[in-house]
Amino acid sequence: ATSTHILNSMANAVQGASDIATKPIQVGLDVARAGATGGEREIFMSELPAQVRGAFEGLLTGFRNAGTVMQTGISPMQLGKLEQIRPGFQSGSGKVDFAMEMPLRMLQAADEVFRGSARGAHIRALAEREAVKSVPLGGKASKEERVQFVMDHLADFPQLLDAADKAAGRAVLQESRGVTNAALRLRESIPVAGEVVVPFLRTPLNIFLQGLDYSGVGYARAIKAAQAGRTTEATEDISRAILGNGIIAVGGLLGYYG
Repeated sequence: ATSTHILNSMANAVQGASDIATKPIQVGLDVARAGATGGEREIFMSELPAQVRGAFEGLLTGFRNAGTVMQTGISPMQLGKLEQIRPGFQSGSGKVDFAMEMPLRMLQAADEVFRGSARGAHIRALAEREAVKSVPLGGKASKEERVQFVMDHLADFPQLLDAADKAAGRAVLQESRGVTNAALRLRESIPVAGEVVVPFLRTPLNIFLQGLDYSGVGYARAIKAAQAGRTTEATEDISRAILGNGIIAVGGLLGYYG
């Protein structure tokens, strides 16, 4: 179980670092796209410090949620989604439940820390983006006032929260993907045996798929997103492919000349 926790935490940390590392690439691509097409800018460099600030803010929330998970086995974010709450061991004794569920609780608690940090990071970055692109307080408000307005009225920006939740899910390898969802449905179609033979599916499969995102496959995903009019998503896909292929190229050169 310890090795699983370490591997999962390392994957989460790498994903969080790559989110920050790809931001300058995204901005460069967005500037080039806007210049070539005459379209509006969608991604801004000022999102980067906001993202770092939000990561630390979200980290505090993540630690609080992790504490709740360790105590109860239930994530605070699941409380509003009853269908996601698992019954747990239910021995009748809190101490027995804790002992039996401890490995899974530790894994989920670690996810809550990274998820909270990623969610906070993306909320801040997207609030910055919203403030730059729109003027919810009128033209006389400063950018800082517009950012604070968005942060104080997040409920009025459901698309922002949805995007942040999806990004946080990706950060902890729990995002919803077509291939992963199909594999999960296939497992569920095999009563009892499916869970026994393949108990852990979403995380390892998403690790593999996210790895492909940083390869040439990322370019294919970007083309598909661009054709569907999802230009921001396309930019993000290209930035991951550029980062991943760049690391591979540098590693190859170091290996060749090393």
